[in-house]
Amino acid sequence: MQERLAILLSRKLSGEATTDELNELADWVKNNPQDHYVIDILHSYWSNRAFQDHLNVTDDVHFERIL
Repeated sequence: MQERLAILLSRKLSGEATTDELNELADWVKNNPQDHYVIDILHSYWSNRAFQDHLNVTDDVHFERIL
């Protein structure tokens, strides 16, 4: 994943994305369909687990759960 995609996705998931950023992310997905699966997984994980235990685990644990 490129750095810009990671930034756009994190801003969307945190609710901080602007309309322009959301449009840029939508364009990215349209032009890079191979990234859609990863984005869906991250969105699903964030929606289901975002605030349940984020203070009790490390970033590595979150990454392992996503994998």
